[in-house]
Amino acid sequence: AAFKLLEIDEKHNFLAGARRIIDLGAAPGSWSQIAAKVTNSTDADPRVAAIDFLEMDPLPGVRILQMDFLDPDAPFPATLPRHDLIIVAIAESAGSAPLLQKIAQALPAVPLLNRPERVARLSRESVSAMLRGLPGVDIPPAAPVTRAELERGAPFAYPVIVRPLDSHAGQGLEKIDDAAGLQHYLAQHGEARFTVSPFIDYRNSDGLYRKYRVAIVDGRAYAGHMAISEQWMIHYLNAHMSESEAKRAEEAAFMAHFDTDFGERHGAALAAIAQAAGLDYFVIDCAESPSGELLVFEIDSAAVIHGMDSADTFPYKQAQVRKIFAAFRALLQSRMEILRAATQKL
Repeated sequence: AAFKLLEIDEKHNFLAGARRIIDLGAAPGSWSQIAAKVTNSTDADPRVAAIDFLEMDPLPGVRILQMDFLDPDAPFPATLPRHDLIIVAIAESAGSAPLLQKIAQALPAVPLLNRPERVARLSRESVSAMLRGLPGVDIPPAAPVTRAELERGAPFAYPVIVRPLDSHAGQGLEKIDDAAGLQHYLAQHGEARFTVSPFIDYRNSDGLYRKYRVAIVDGRAYAGHMAISEQWMIHYLNAHMSESEAKRAEEAAFMAHFDTDFGERHGAALAAIAQAAGLDYFVIDCAESPSGELLVFEIDSAAVIHGMDSADTFPYKQAQVRKIFAAFRALLQSRMEILRAATQKL
């Protein structure tokens, strides 16, 4: 495992400049040992915290916390390890809601990146209510319903989109055109709760669907990726971008001209969303509606932005990903400088 971490760092250089590290799921401890070396952590000045529900042997320069950090009923640590900044990397879901609430209650005045009470507002129904009416934004209503309610019929006119509550990546997501289709869907899915929204046909004039991922870092928008498909339910993999030179060329242009094209066209909408969300960083999955507005599908504080696609196939991606990563590093540095200045005044 240690060699794997070193291999990843050699490729992505993500440990460079690290000062304090929290290793979640740390047992048996090989990654924590490397983290201690990278940060010059010592027993007198520990800069690495290792957390796992399994027992671990003592490690030089590592503070070990034996606990299940995924258990919402686990006691919150009475004291936190020394740190420069705390990042809340927990995504919104029904399962994570108790943990987000516990963090918010335990650290009400502690500066955090992405306050947990704001992350908790990112359910589909909450985002729909939060963004509706913002300038330049189109977002369909999202209704959480029980199975019994859905058996009595859809809450909106057909066609509708139905998915199990808290599902992602298209799991259980279907477009339903009529009551018979809804009953067939329920016969195939045994979940107890669902989310329903009206279907918006966002095809462009060429008959293709285009879905965009936009990263917001410290209030500024960056192109994440773009997927083009003949199908309305788009994910980057099922769009087969690697197989189409024309699609990749369009995505490259989207990234290269984002600030003066897509980003400028939807600048007011993106700024309004950033202000409404109140998060330090997050991702928007979106499209353009037939009327030209920003059609928002989802806001997520834990969606993936990565540079792992083949540079031979996607030569334009690396520079864009580095730009986003640099913006995130600048955000971290800015927040830490603010905290240091405030500490010095005390």
